[in-house]
Amino acid sequence: MKKIAEILDVASNKSPTLTDEFIVHPAIDNAETKINEEYRSHLAAIVESSNDAIISKSLDGTIKSWNKGCEKMFGYTAKEIVGKNISLIIPMECINEVKNIIARVTKNETIEPYETVRIKKNGEQLHVSITVSSLKDRAGNIKGVSTIGRDITSRKKAEAALIIANKELAFQNEEKEKRAVELMAANSELEMAKFRLKEVNKELEAFTYSVSHDLRSPLRAVNSYAQILQEDYADKIDEDGISIIESIRYNGEKMGNLIDELLAFSRLGRKEIARTKVSMKELTDAVLSELSVTFPHHAKIAVGRLPSIATDYTLMYQVMFNLVSNALKYSGKKTEPVIEISAIEKNGKTCFVVKDNGAGFDMRFADKLFGVFQRLHAESDFEGNGVGLAIVHRIITKFGGEIWAEGKVNEGATFYFTIN
Repeated sequence: MKKIAEILDVASNKSPTLTDEFIVHPAIDNAETKINEEYRSHLAAIVESSNDAIISKSLDGTIKSWNKGCEKMFGYTAKEIVGKNISLIIPMECINEVKNIIARVTKNETIEPYETVRIKKNGEQLHVSITVSSLKDRAGNIKGVSTIGRDITSRKKAEAALIIANKELAFQNEEKEKRAVELMAANSELEMAKFRLKEVNKELEAFTYSVSHDLRSPLRAVNSYAQILQEDYADKIDEDGISIIESIRYNGEKMGNLIDELLAFSRLGRKEIARTKVSMKELTDAVLSELSVTFPHHAKIAVGRLPSIATDYTLMYQVMFNLVSNALKYSGKKTEPVIEISAIEKNGKTCFVVKDNGAGFDMRFADKLFGVFQRLHAESDFEGNGVGLAIVHRIITKFGGEIWAEGKVNEGATFYFTIN
């Protein structure tokens, strides 16, 4: 761009784009300063064909020359704009900038290249880089100004986009750092909560064990005295009294069973999982064999294909025992009770299913199924302490699995569980 400015300074008064009053002729011998017509024409062609906008104007801002680069950049032809004031392409906010540049040029000050804004014929703004030089007459007097403008709009847009991207990136990084700090704090709180929960569980297990253990002694005494009354004083007690004694002994046994179940529930929290490859078919057969002795029934039990899995045999035995005995209990009043035990694929996992055609339950209360002491049926209809399914839920949760149930009143229930 500087080279083009120098060309303007040395072009003669016969250039098609420059007026005679803006031509620079160094103060040297006339024979050396005379430029032949071919050379002047060559310089003028360079100016005219340049892609940069090359403008010469008088000190009052009147445009004197306008090359093809100007036409491409601003949209005005030389015929449209030569003779008009340069303010035609200057935004209002930059008018003082131009006046200041011209004032400095007239003082022979050096103007460093600078970046500014100009206006195209269609009103669109351009970002341009401007190089300024003075135009002098033969006597060396400053008569005008030449400017070379280069369109840097694309670069400016890219810079603006880069600034925005950097700001967004900085914001994202700041958000990430903030989230990282929050996550660390949350993890710290979670670890603390886990620690507190572990301590609470230990205390709860110790309390449960202590209470259950301490209850056994007075319970044994109650049962013993009831038995003595029934055996030694039966002839002195009427039928109502005998009935009361039998009720005492029955409820004593029931309370003993409840204590055993509470202890079993408590021990689950301390038991470590020992995984081995377990045949669920063989495990289920063992469960059914035990139940045929401890839980006499007339149910038809169908066992489908059950795969082998990596699990803790003892814990899984407890799960299957509780679910099948639960199914036997709640289908026991049916004329033809049917229980189906199977496995299906669900979401890429093996899901075990225990289904019965018994009493079922209302799905509105499904969330209560696995709570300790939660029962959906009257004790007079079905015996139980409401701990069996709670134990199942705790074991499955210990495995990192899921358990859920579906049911309909008087049409049966289906229990599903998976383990990890």
